[in-house]
Amino acid sequence: MEPIPTAVQLLNVWEQGRFQTPAQRAWLLLRLAVPAVPDETLSWYGAGQRDQELLGLRERVFGPRMLSLAQCPECGQEVELDFRVAGTRGGCPAIAPSADGRL
Repeated sequence: MEPIPTAVQLLNVWEQGRFQTPAQRAWLLLRLAVPAVPDETLSWYGAGQRDQELLGLRERVFGPRMLSLAQCPECGQEVELDFRVAGTRGGCPAIAPSADGRL
């Protein structure tokens, strides 16, 4: 398991991503989530593996539970969500890169 990012690392990502697109901010967070993985290898991650790494980062920073409140745009009914991050993980195995760095 990767280490918990420091406050300085999180602040740096926040400052770098302030004026970037959501995709660019996700890339910064992915690099923080798996700092030992080279950028070229990260660029080959599929959406499932990328999202698993980002969920892992979220879990390390904020803990194992996700709490949320959403409101239906049609009727205004509020729905409260409370679940564990581990429960969202599917059977998406990590894919190791080949000798040439491709997945």
